This record gives sequence, structure tokens and C-alpha cells, in this order.
Amino acid sequence: MSTIKINPLLILIFLGMLVALLIWNVTKKDLNNNDKAEVNVEEVSTSSEEETLPQAETMDLVVYLQDKEEAVKSDCGVTIPKTITIPQTTGVADASLTYLFEDELSKYGAYKSIEIKNGVAHVVIFNQNDPNGLKISSLSSCEIRHLTSVLEDT
Repeated sequence: MSTIKINPLLILIFLGMLVALLIWNVTKKDLNNNDKAEVNVEEVSTSSEEETLPQAETMDLVVYLQDKEEAVKSDCGVTIPKTITIPQTTGVADASLTYLFEDELSKYGAYKSIEIKNGVAHVVIFNQNDPNGLKISSLSSCEIRHLTSVLEDT
């Protein structure tokens, strides 16, 4: 029986393309939503004794998580949407990946950074178990499906 070796660089390139699609999709939605948005500004009065801090602006972001029940039954790649509220940011890809790698994708490594250059996203994931970062090449087919579907759908 022969063993198929997966090149970790190809997986990172694939993940980069998925993140680039994510950014493009979210940017497209944000542009459409900005045309329809109305801004309501209220004056806040402050007294000399008490200083009122401005409310931090937030935004909703949709990420996709693995449907655990469906994964057990038949398909590791089935995802369900989850809306999260984050502080207002232009780094939507970074915010999405930070959230996903805090829990959902934490077993695959720690998300370090994303760099988008010429429309391609380069994602850096650090795995403390393997200093060479090669653990991703030894994932089962179900784990690969979980990782890629969550990133692709988000």
C-alpha cells in the first residue's frame, strides 16, 4: 500500500486562496451594506464629576463552524453559520481567523497572521507540536475536510 504525501506548501496556498475568497465575499457584502446604512448620532452630555466614554463601534461577522452532529453521522465538511459581534475593524479576514483559531480550529495550530499581497492571502499557522509546521500534512481526511470547509465557507 503506497502512502500519499501532501505538500504542506500546497495546503497553505489552498488556505490562502480560501481566505482571499472570504475577504472578497465579505468586502462585496460590506460595500452593498454601506450603501443602505443610515447613521444616527446622539449627543452625549457629560458632567464635570463623571466622564462618559464613547461607545465602541461594533460589527457583525458571520463565521461558519462544523456541524458536529452531521459530522458524526456522515459529512465532516457540513458547516453552520454563526454570527459574532466584534469591534469595528477593516481587518475582517484577521478577525475571522482569530475567532476561528481560538476554539473551532485550535487543534490544527495557532493562527499568527495573514498577509494579503496581489489578491492572495498568506496565512501563518504555528503548530507548537511540530516546530517545522508539518503536522497539517498528517491530518485525516475528515480533519482536512473540517479545516477547509470552515475556512472556505467563512
